[in-house]
Amino acid sequence: MFMSGFDSIFAVGESNGNGKPTITPAPITARHRPRTLQLPSYTTLDLSADYTFSKTTQVGFRIRNATDELYAESAYGNTQVLIANPRTYELSLRMRF
Repeated sequence: MFMSGFDSIFAVGESNGNGKPTITPAPITARHRPRTLQLPSYTTLDLSADYTFSKTTQVGFRIRNATDELYAESAYGNTQVLIANPRTYELSLRMRF
């Protein structure tokens, strides 16, 4: 008989002579192993440029994932992956008062 533990599987065996059954860790089989998904590594290229108009005004331009690399950013369990954003552009305006 198998019983789930918090982080392992236990087998309940015969009594050890004192009237109580023995509980020992059961061998972990492929059926009981947690499934994991290993994601391939990736490299992205981000570019940025800033221009200062004056002491109080600055404009910035960013390109994230400039090569438009398709990659999985993270995984949930072994069945779901989060695909990262494609190439994105950002324009910013910073003003100091």
